[in-house]
Amino acid sequence: MKPLYFQGVGYQEDHVIRHVFAEFAANGVTNIAFSDGWCRAILNDISYIDKLKQFASDYGMTYSAAHVLRGADYDIALSAPDARKVLIEDHCKMLDILGDFGIKTYTVHPHYDFDNDVRDDEQHRNNCIDTIEKMLPHAEKSGIIIAVENNFTPPCTGERIADLCTYFNSPWVGANYDTGHAHILDPAPGKNFSDIAPLEHWKLYPQEFQQHQLETMLPFIVTCHIHDNDGLIDSHMPLGQGTIDWPYVMKNLAKAPRMIEYQSEISIVNAGRSVRTIVESFSPEFMAEGKLA
Repeated sequence: MKPLYFQGVGYQEDHVIRHVFAEFAANGVTNIAFSDGWCRAILNDISYIDKLKQFASDYGMTYSAAHVLRGADYDIALSAPDARKVLIEDHCKMLDILGDFGIKTYTVHPHYDFDNDVRDDEQHRNNCIDTIEKMLPHAEKSGIIIAVENNFTPPCTGERIADLCTYFNSPWVGANYDTGHAHILDPAPGKNFSDIAPLEHWKLYPQEFQQHQLETMLPFIVTCHIHDNDGLIDSHMPLGQGTIDWPYVMKNLAKAPRMIEYQSEISIVNAGRSVRTIVESFSPEFMAEGKLA
């Protein structure tokens, strides 16, 4: 079984991070995903690295998966030249830094800077390719795979992510399969495409459900984000509180030939959820066959 990493800590005050790390440790967790907030803190103050290393040492944690530098200012598809210069420099800098942490996957987003009123698929794809090309030498040097994540906007379907991975055909470029994002574009009895949110992303595209995204991405998947929702809103709910077909998902993810690790992306701290409950939901039976407790 591949290792499971937990998200849900993020950039918080030190005593909050220590409390959550202590809760994870008390429930047998040894793997924590590296967060966007931590990366921003490092870019602001390089000494924050030492603090994160101390947290890991104090609570017996390791970092491997990284969900980093995301949002409107760090999306790999951004078009504005000044913004692109900064985001590429910072992504490359973080790849150099995170190699020392033993990070294996570096998840990036390709869906910001998407204009609902203008359709330019070629420009979007070219921006993604250009960003990844500039990141690649740093990724290879640090031994980190750039993992491009699917979303529920037109440029980020499973087909689009697979296309980027095929273009590079590199061991240092792969895919991050996000279960919740894919589920929003899944068909279901009684579900209309007009029910999903936000629908405005699709007004210039055929409003059609995207079936078989998991199978399309499967050859390229190196990591995944596991969380549930009702198929309409990206709510990052605990397992079983939504409508995802977990036996189908987990059994297929187990077949991914390049899979390195799994990640829980269930909201914990900001949602006020129990660490113990979330950890226990990822039972061996769930990880192997998608069986819910």
